Amino acid sequence: MTLKSKLPKVGTSIFSQMSQLAAQHQAINLSQGFPDFPPDLLLLDALATYSQQGFNQYAPM
Repeated sequence: MTLKSKLPKVGTSIFSQMSQLAAQHQAINLSQGFPDFPPDLLLLDALATYSQQGFNQYAPM
């Protein structure tokens, strides 16, 4: 049995690019993953505020 991917052949994904940039700039990578520390409450408050105002989107593949 051969499995065929349903994802388009897009090459390098935005997730790979953002991970590379975060590592290069020693930044927190919010594009994917599971942090092993709790988020700052100011960040959570800002996220809630701006998400409710419509400032959010899915990353392109």
